[in-house]
Amino acid sequence: MTVIAFDRTHIAWDGLVTVSSEVYATNAKKVKVVDGTIYGFAGDLGIMDVMIGWHRRGARQSEFDKSSGRLRHYDDAEYELLVLTRREVCLYTSDVHFKTIIPDVHAIGSGASYARGALRARANAFRAVRIACGLDTGCGGEITVMAFTDVWPGGRDIVRDAVLPVRTYNRTRT
Repeated sequence: MTVIAFDRTHIAWDGLVTVSSEVYATNAKKVKVVDGTIYGFAGDLGIMDVMIGWHRRGARQSEFDKSSGRLRHYDDAEYELLVLTRREVCLYTSDVHFKTIIPDVHAIGSGASYARGALRARANAFRAVRIACGLDTGCGGEITVMAFTDVWPGGRDIVRDAVLPVRTYNRTRT
């Protein structure tokens, strides 16, 4: 169980790793930087490097089993692979393994809905992960934060509006 959240300037993640109901680690590294690309991984951490390698080889659909729709030899693995480059944010999941472009402010993992709510309320990435950890029992441990300027001097090139739309509802009393 995981929560990874990012805003315009930072990415943050929890460190909790559980196996069944046992705590395995509280300071796991769920985000890696490889040649200027930031990879965030939620799910079975045992295949994180396999999925990063798959992406770096071109994210070819041919590497997936046609019958199961899963990466060959990893049929039971559940995952979300977040890929941040200086100009684009993509998501691949065990259910949808083609590139999905996602907003510039987002979260993945079991605590993602809580973190996304916090991000919509203008919390930063650290605060969003902290809120998710307080509400989702599958998240916790140490919270790590990385500034995008640590990876890309000058930060990210935001190429689309990162402000999520706010819905308003008219409620009438009867």
